[in-house]
Amino acid sequence: MCKILLTCLLALSLTPCLSGEIMINSLGGKLSFSIVASTDSVSVEIEKNESMVFGTMTITNDGDDPFAVALSMGHNSPWELVSKFSDRDEEIMFYGIFTDNKPAVDDFDKHDVIFMTETIAHVNTFAKASDKKGVKGYDIGKGEQRSLFFRIDSPSTTVHIDEAYSFNVNATIISSVKISEKIGLGGGTIEIPNKIKLNIPPGAVKGTTEISVLKRNVELLSRGNGSAKDGPPVCAYEFFPSGLTFEIPVMVEMSYLDGVVPEGEEDNLRVFYWDGIEWRYIGGEVDKENKVVIAKLSHFSIYAILPAKEVLPVRPAEKIITPALRDGNNDQANFDGLAGKDVDISIYDITGRKVRTINALADGSFWDGEDGLDNIVESGVYIYQFELDGKMYSGTIAVAK
Repeated sequence: MCKILLTCLLALSLTPCLSGEIMINSLGGKLSFSIVASTDSVSVEIEKNESMVFGTMTITNDGDDPFAVALSMGHNSPWELVSKFSDRDEEIMFYGIFTDNKPAVDDFDKHDVIFMTETIAHVNTFAKASDKKGVKGYDIGKGEQRSLFFRIDSPSTTVHIDEAYSFNVNATIISSVKISEKIGLGGGTIEIPNKIKLNIPPGAVKGTTEISVLKRNVELLSRGNGSAKDGPPVCAYEFFPSGLTFEIPVMVEMSYLDGVVPEGEEDNLRVFYWDGIEWRYIGGEVDKENKVVIAKLSHFSIYAILPAKEVLPVRPAEKIITPALRDGNNDQANFDGLAGKDVDISIYDITGRKVRTINALADGSFWDGEDGLDNIVESGVYIYQFELDGKMYSGTIAVAK
């Protein structure tokens, strides 16, 4: 468990214990902050249409695991917390970052804005390779210390308020290496902030299941092979229970840092899973704006981001699959080169009877050994067939129970 050293010793969830004040002349009133801890009194004045930066609390990690910090803010003022000023009156903008040194006003950007009730800092706050971004970071390692700094922007128009209002700021400490949640039939979300987010839709699991995500050391994992280019994974996570399969695919968002992506390979980043021998292609879409790769998963294993080869095989490498075992190894046949393509894959038994049609775009580019009624087929040899770019492809897959 992470221990946080403040004025007093707390764990995991920090609650307000000290107060600071902000004087904003253009608003004509006094704002009072309930904050976690303060290294000194917080009292600043800003004119309308100006910004002010000040520090509010310091966190020291006395535990062994690094952690991230999620900020939440509530208030009883009539002003709206916004991410971008409009032509409306009564707007105010707050930013928050953890860093080693006091940042300049222009070190804050749109990803640092706190304008909702609960806000977790986005990966871009420390992913960009620049000197300014280098001072930022939400991961606080063993023995490290960070201070929280706010930037406050007053609105461009004067708001005359003669009452005092309070803005309550809290921090929640979340492990950067492992998280566990119980997920039921209604689905849910599991997240290591700035690292990975797993969205599990309703009906994906058969019953309440404790799901865990563990960050893996990429230096201890195999280099890229198969459909992945040679080189260490950009990042990797292991999901538990190992081998768990889903009734409905789940969505994963894996974050990456610019500094660890091979030069010129950002557009080629894809999600892969480890089958015990090689990295198997899952695919996904790269969101360069938010520095994440988004993909659908059908089962749990070790997943990683790696640059994919330019030409992917459209035929499955699996000659035999064992779907009944559900152990995460050889559970399905993967048509890597069809990922994201609107291609129908037809599956026939040895007599020529069609047992299933899979649309690679809608259903995923794999066959999990099930028929059209979601039942595992009988052991035997099956034939796949699909058309791509005007050419017909076919082959066989053996199913063993």
